[in-house]
Amino acid sequence: MGNSPTKRQSSGQPSAPGPPPSAIRKGVLSVLTGRPPLVCTFYYESQVFTHQIQLPLLYDRPQSGTQGTALVDLEVELRKKLQLPEGSSVFAVVQADELYSPPYPLVMINIVAARLFTNPDETRIPVLHYALVVRHMGLLKQPLPMGNAYESPFFAVNAAALAETTNSIARNLARRRFVQNLQTFGFARLEVTPEQAKIPQLAFERVRKWLVEQLELPKEKRWIDYVDVSKPGEKESVEDNSLYSSHPVVSRGRRVGFSLDRNREYMQLRLPIAASGTPWPPVYFQDSEENKEFANELLTLLELLDDISRDCMKSVCEILNIDERWLFDELLDDRTRPTEGFTGPRNTSYQYGASVLRIYNYRNKAANGQSPADVDPNDYSCGVHADLGLVTVSPVATVPGLQMWNLERMNWADVEENATALHFSVFAGETLGLLTHGVISAPLHRVPPICVEIEAEIRMSMPYFLRAKPSACLNPKAPKVELITCRDFMEDIVFKKRPWRREKTVGAGPFFLQLRGFAKFVTPHKISENLITPADAVQETTNLLNLCPATVMVIAGARWNACPTHYYRIKNGVRCHFTVPQYNAHGNYVMMNHTVMPHDTSSSSCADHSFPLEGNFYHGSIGYYSIYAAASGTFCSLDNTTYLRVSAVGTYDTNGSNLAYDRGEHGYRNSYWYILTGTAFILVRCVTLRRSFVSCKIFARRCDCIVESIRIQEAVVYVQESMRLSAHGARNFHRLLLLFLLIDQGVMSDFFLLSTQEGLLGRIQSISLGYNLSGVMSMLFEMVETMNWMSEKMRCQAKRLLFNYETVLIGELITAGVLQHYLTSLSRSHLRDTEPAAEMISHYVMGLVGHIVLALGCLGIIVATRAIGAIVFVKLQFGTLRVLTNTCSVDAALGARSKLILLSGYIWENEELYYKPSVLKALGVLKAVDPDGYECFVHTQLHWIAIPQDNLVVLGTVANKRVEPCPERLCSGVVSLFDHALGGSAGNVLGDEVARRTQTQDCYGVFRRFRERVCCSSEVTPGPTPAKIKVRAVNDEQVSRQVLPAWEAINQHLLKLPGAPQLQPVESRNHLTVSYHASLVSKSCNHPH
Repeated sequence: MGNSPTKRQSSGQPSAPGPPPSAIRKGVLSVLTGRPPLVCTFYYESQVFTHQIQLPLLYDRPQSGTQGTALVDLEVELRKKLQLPEGSSVFAVVQADELYSPPYPLVMINIVAARLFTNPDETRIPVLHYALVVRHMGLLKQPLPMGNAYESPFFAVNAAALAETTNSIARNLARRRFVQNLQTFGFARLEVTPEQAKIPQLAFERVRKWLVEQLELPKEKRWIDYVDVSKPGEKESVEDNSLYSSHPVVSRGRRVGFSLDRNREYMQLRLPIAASGTPWPPVYFQDSEENKEFANELLTLLELLDDISRDCMKSVCEILNIDERWLFDELLDDRTRPTEGFTGPRNTSYQYGASVLRIYNYRNKAANGQSPADVDPNDYSCGVHADLGLVTVSPVATVPGLQMWNLERMNWADVEENATALHFSVFAGETLGLLTHGVISAPLHRVPPICVEIEAEIRMSMPYFLRAKPSACLNPKAPKVELITCRDFMEDIVFKKRPWRREKTVGAGPFFLQLRGFAKFVTPHKISENLITPADAVQETTNLLNLCPATVMVIAGARWNACPTHYYRIKNGVRCHFTVPQYNAHGNYVMMNHTVMPHDTSSSSCADHSFPLEGNFYHGSIGYYSIYAAASGTFCSLDNTTYLRVSAVGTYDTNGSNLAYDRGEHGYRNSYWYILTGTAFILVRCVTLRRSFVSCKIFARRCDCIVESIRIQEAVVYVQESMRLSAHGARNFHRLLLLFLLIDQGVMSDFFLLSTQEGLLGRIQSISLGYNLSGVMSMLFEMVETMNWMSEKMRCQAKRLLFNYETVLIGELITAGVLQHYLTSLSRSHLRDTEPAAEMISHYVMGLVGHIVLALGCLGIIVATRAIGAIVFVKLQFGTLRVLTNTCSVDAALGARSKLILLSGYIWENEELYYKPSVLKALGVLKAVDPDGYECFVHTQLHWIAIPQDNLVVLGTVANKRVEPCPERLCSGVVSLFDHALGGSAGNVLGDEVARRTQTQDCYGVFRRFRERVCCSSEVTPGPTPAKIKVRAVNDEQVSRQVLPAWEAINQHLLKLPGAPQLQPVESRNHLTVSYHASLVSKSCNHPH
């Protein structure tokens, strides 16, 4: 019928599952071309071999003059150096620090290296660590048993026997055979009843029709619903990177409904959570009885596949001795069916379960008249990958195509070639690999390009992915600092480290708002002719309130008190001068004597009592300049109020008494003071952004080298820490200058713009105001910190209350939201009666007083919001407020280097505070290991302008998770990330000078030995942490060929270390899989870790 997929090409050289499509393969090769050799360390049993590999890895020997290494040459070299058994060879590799992960062929190292080398500024070769999967080469000559052969992976296990609830011989045999196939192949085949097989076959036809209808609809009318409705803006991300676009979709926003990618369109379905009141059928299908029936059929299909998946997990739990109650109660979603007329509170953040059914409709690769022979055989319909979850259950597809990589034969096996409608395929997922410590590992599989002659017979499949709840802990019996949730496992490990997956990673906003304000104020302005006072005009005060009746101004919703001081008689009437004494604001206005339509903010009673008014005013700053505003509106004679709209702004070099008696002039005005100081502030912001960008880039490169992922929260924290205005080591003189620029150029400009602009622009400007207010508070506290006026306990308490990520910017946004009301209340207070005092003392001084009162009110709101928020958060998170008062050795070591504190990053344990390893990474904390075993606490040094590559400084030493601060010095050692928590009480480190000197002497001795024995300029230690593999630094030019101690010897050495954890004896996976050299699994998985 012409509907078979493109067949695998048979040749003497078996194909491997790595090559992406041709264009993408060229992209990988272009990334690797011209790169220095890649350094890899390979492990087999007690042998270790470090080797330089000239990339790319090729099936054939490279031609003369071209770079590359033949795979056969690499295998021969590994066989020789690691003394592999006679007749054996390397079949695959596994990441040495994640031995539960899927093994993959050597050729896929190309993709791993391409990912690490994507950054064009990469200057140091990362070191990769791999355990070898070794098999006897005789297996290559043996065909894979097919059909009903008992040793075949395609031997069908009876699904009904697997699901029996009573203990029986048939159930035991079925479950043992099922788990045995998963252990050996990562795959098993089930045989279901004809009634069960009929359900997915009918669903294929109805869903195909539904998908066609959805494609014809505009996007906004397609069915899309989210698991978390409280975040509807999340979108599903389709990978479109030139290197990885053939790989499976990675969904960032969990949802149901219609989706599509480059190779297929599909329907996503999840079981509704009854406890959340999720209705079924969904609202989208409730418009007709036919659609309701269709939705109920889909629910029946979902429940069938979920039941089979759960039966599979019951088999795994029974055979491998995993706690079944824990797995079903803690990891999996509740299966209760939704009821009609739900009356309880709806949980909109968890409408549907974690498990997902995807019904794919594959696109024809031979469409548009293209011949199947012209289709790129490597342009897969679904790229090489391993599944994420526990198990995947997939009914047989409409067109065969699914292929599984068989490790023993090193070839692709056609999973569905001889399958019938009664056969369901089951694949193990990576989460199951983690739970079983690698006893069962996820297999690699793919779908080659699908080519059919009749579009109506295109391939459809419906894999059901049984997944754990994102918040579920996968290792509850592990130490607290090593606990990992399903979400963390998928985002931080699977998405980041697998060569077949690639997740795209995602605050210059306040800076652009600052630029916007600067551009407005630096533009020269011109005063209206009506508002310029002639030189010969005489200042008068007679009958002042009758001629200048306006005593209140309403601008952008805020009321300003206007105190008339004098007037001038001019050609067209009277030019009135007024002042707002508490803000050092002076202005003029001219009012006409005929009525007009009132301003749109006027009250309705002013309809026949509004007179046109034109005015301007200058608002004095703390520097030698004033901010100008031109306004127009109407005056209401009923309440002596002017309703104005600001039409133009600018700046002018005047202040104090000159400002009070300014008459205006012809021509354009501008402020050279504002241009000078504003440019300086913009340059400071630019330097800060550049420093932050480069610092983040360097840190990300370090994390890439050690194959360490960075989550979005960690990235936000690191960016904010690097966005500090002051450099590390700055003096208070520098901070005073920055504080002046923040207030003079930042806060003053934002206050003015926010209080004179209406609508959306004014609200957006509040972001810049909040950011600058936060900067003022941080700068003031940083100055106090460096003066050592507070004890460590008081410093930590103040910092946790007022400077934490959980409440940052909340108070600032509240302040911006109520600023108009606050200005109105101040205008009605006794401050409006300060004009006599201003005349007597100074308008400038009274302006400072008024601005201080205004700032103190805003800061009061910010401080109260942050303090209350911190107290509530800590109480809910930890159950005790002692978290706010206890000292922490990490906080003491960082001191003023830490801009904000992440309260959720603490661990409260044994009445002491510790930082999670992930938070240490987010703060930019690194570890340097002395050859004698000392751990040193290292941090990134932020300079004013220069950004050296060697920007690491040592701040202390680590002993028993506690950091001992010591004088700063440049780090000259190999660095990596901490894999354990740090903290503990800081004692009286900062307050006891004797203790400080003692620690300084101890640290000096440690660092002297460090300096004498290590000389590697901030090099990164890639791969597993030293607690797992003890490695030496590898230079680009020289490769260490030292054979490291046997794994057994390392384990014994670790057991003898004081305070070392009690390690369990380990064995290899099993005799059929691979002789791994390191810990993989205990004999029985009798706990869920």
